[in-house]
Amino acid sequence: MKAGGATASFQVDVGTGRVTVTPMNGEASKRAVMNGRVITFSSSNLTVQDAALETNVLNVRLTNHLNKPIGDKYVRVVLSNLRSEPAAGPPVKVYGAFASYGTSGGTKPHFDYPLAAGPLASNATTAAVPWVFIVPAGTLRFSFVATAEAATTSPTPPLGVANGTHPQAHAQTVILTSTNPPTHSASQLNGPAGAATLNQRTVGIDVASDGAVFLSSYRTVRRYDPRTGRISTIAGDSAIPGEVAGSDVAGPDARFKQISSVAVVRPDLVYVSDWAAAKVYLLRQIGADPAAASSWTVSHILGHGAYGDPDGTSTSPLRSTYGLAAAGERTLWFCDEIGHVCRAFSAGGNITHSANWVVSIVAGGGGDGSTDAPSKFRSPWDIVATSSTDAIVADRGNHKIRRVNAAGVVSTLAGPPAPTTAAGYVDGAAAVARFEMPGGIARDEAGNLYTADRNGLRRISPAGEVTTITQLRDPVSDGVGMDASVGGFGAARTILGLSVAPDGDIWLVDDVGLRRISRMLISTTG
Repeated sequence: MKAGGATASFQVDVGTGRVTVTPMNGEASKRAVMNGRVITFSSSNLTVQDAALETNVLNVRLTNHLNKPIGDKYVRVVLSNLRSEPAAGPPVKVYGAFASYGTSGGTKPHFDYPLAAGPLASNATTAAVPWVFIVPAGTLRFSFVATAEAATTSPTPPLGVANGTHPQAHAQTVILTSTNPPTHSASQLNGPAGAATLNQRTVGIDVASDGAVFLSSYRTVRRYDPRTGRISTIAGDSAIPGEVAGSDVAGPDARFKQISSVAVVRPDLVYVSDWAAAKVYLLRQIGADPAAASSWTVSHILGHGAYGDPDGTSTSPLRSTYGLAAAGERTLWFCDEIGHVCRAFSAGGNITHSANWVVSIVAGGGGDGSTDAPSKFRSPWDIVATSSTDAIVADRGNHKIRRVNAAGVVSTLAGPPAPTTAAGYVDGAAAVARFEMPGGIARDEAGNLYTADRNGLRRISPAGEVTTITQLRDPVSDGVGMDASVGGFGAARTILGLSVAPDGDIWLVDDVGLRRISRMLISTTG
C-alpha cells in the first residue's frame, strides 16, 4: 500500500497481514521536515519472521515525490502512537536494531534509511528496510504513526542547552545490562539486541567508521552492529581469565583478565587495554564475517607482566591502564592508575609484534595534583586523541578537562583553572564551567567534545562553550527531550564509556545498558 505525505498512519490486520497506510495532515504531520506530498511509504504485507519469538515484519520502502533531492546520508523514520487490539492484551512492541520498545514512556523508536550514493533523488525509491514487531498471540490489529524526518544536511550530533536536557535529544536503550554476575553464562547473551544482555563490567566503547560498536566487556571484546541489530563476542570468555601471549592468537582462544577500554582505528583494527594484566592488545579482522570470533586474531603489543613506569623501550612495563585512544594505527594514548598520561608508538614493522612498539610517559606523575607545570593529574579516567601529537583528558579527580601534547605541555581546556579543583554543575564559557567527576570523553568530526559527569552528558563546543545534552536522573528513562535521561550509576560512578558515531549519534554505557542518544530532526513548526 502507498500513501502520500511525510507522516502516515499504518493499520495492520494481524490475521490477514493486510496493511492500510493513510496520509496524515494538520497537527499530526507537523513533525515532518517537509510536509505535503513529499515521501510515500510502500509496505509489504505483515509476515511472520520468527514464530517462537513472536516477531513479524513489514518491509517498507520510501519514495521521494519532491522535485528536489531529500536527505544527505540517511532519511530517518520515527514510529509513534503504537496501539494494539484488544487494548487489554499484551502490547505490540517495535523490535529492531534499537532493542524493543513498548507503548509508554514517550519512547519513539526509529529506522534509518542509509543513502550511500548521496541524497535521495526526486522520484527515487530506497531499498526496503524491515520493520520488525513483537506481536503477542491473540493480537487482532495494531496501528502506529510513521514520520519521515529527512535530514537536509549531514547528520548533526545532539545539541546542548544550559543546565537542562535538550528538547531534541532522543535517548534509547539498545541492550539492557544483565542482572547476573559478570562470570554467569547469561551475563552477556549474544544475538538480537532485544534478547541480548550486557555484562555488568562493560565500561569501554568506541564506534567504527562503518557504525559498528565495539565494547570492552569484562574479559571479552564484543561487537554490536546497528545495521543488523545483533551483538556478538569476538574475543575472550567472560568465565575464564587469562592473558594473550604472542601474535595472531585466534579470537575464540584469546583470554583477558579485565579489559578497561577499547579504541577503534578502522572496522578491522581495534586496540584494547587490560588494566588487570597491565597490557594492551591488538585485534585484527582476518575473516569475512566481522561478527564471528573466528574472523579475529589477538596480539600482545604493550606491557610485559610486571607493574612499573613506562620507560620508552619495547620491553617497557605498564601500570593499570584507564582510557585508550588511537591516532592512526601506529599511535596510542592512554592514562594509568597513578596519573600518568602515556603515548605508545610504532615506527615501523609489523604492528602485531610487541618488539615494534615503544611506550613512554608524556605527562603526569609525582603524586596527585592539578598543576600544569609540573603536570599532575588526579585519577584521569579517559582520553581522546585529536592527533598523533595531541590528546584531551577527562581528569576525573580534579573535575576538569585538560589538554596535553606529546612534548608534555598541559593546559586546562574546561573547568576550574589550575591549581583550583572545585566541583559543580555550571554550563557556560569554559573558564566558568564546572564538572563533577567527568568520566568518558569523546569527540565528533566537527571538533565538539562530549563528556559525562555526575550531572549528565555534557558538550564542549570548539569555541569552549559548555552545555548539557541529557541530564542525569533516577530512574533512567528513554524518550525525547525531558523524557530522556542517563544515569543509574549510583553515588560513586559516572558514565564510563562514551563514543560518537559517524552519523552523529552518541553511544554510551551506563548501568542501564548500552544506550544511544540521537538528535531528532524536526521542522520549525514541530
